[in-house]
Amino acid sequence: MTNATKWGEVKANGIPHENDPCPFSIGSLGVYDCFIKYFDHFFPKIPVFKGMVNRVGIDIPPLIIMQTIMGKRISTEETRYSDHSMFIKEFSKNFIRLDFYGSKKRAAADMAQRFRTIWNNSCTFDFFNNLNVPLFPLYLEDFTLRPFVNSEDQYSDHFICDAYYEYHPEIELPQESATEIIFPVALANNK
Repeated sequence: MTNATKWGEVKANGIPHENDPCPFSIGSLGVYDCFIKYFDHFFPKIPVFKGMVNRVGIDIPPLIIMQTIMGKRISTEETRYSDHSMFIKEFSKNFIRLDFYGSKKRAAADMAQRFRTIWNNSCTFDFFNNLNVPLFPLYLEDFTLRPFVNSEDQYSDHFICDAYYEYHPEIELPQESATEIIFPVALANNK
């Protein structure tokens, strides 16, 4: 290093980062895929559909229709670096709108109650954690009974709710970064 009459040099090496390809950029289609896996696991034998577009009839109930809604940012971004990239992670609170359509053998209220119980349990967190996706369940709004008239002019058993979750997407940008810094130092007040 330094002494009273000579210059010194400080050398710092950065800790090598894993060269991971941005593992948490699942996008909106990935969010749907995760929720479909979730419902297939906890609601076996009940069809689950992505939100329908206009003039498309629904299948025969029981079924679940889900529509993801973009939420709002809840904190500042987090940034990390690898040798050749910068990763920016965003923290947002989003929600998914769920429509439960019941039948004579399986009531929409029963499906909604089952979902509320499971969503508020740690098994939901564990499920998304095991998929290694950045989805974290938060809470549900109250269920509401919504009249729905089907194509045969019959009222369907229909409950709706919004399920809130945190989503932490991450994007990758090309970025050169230093892995080693070397700079000279000298004593202060060196006369």
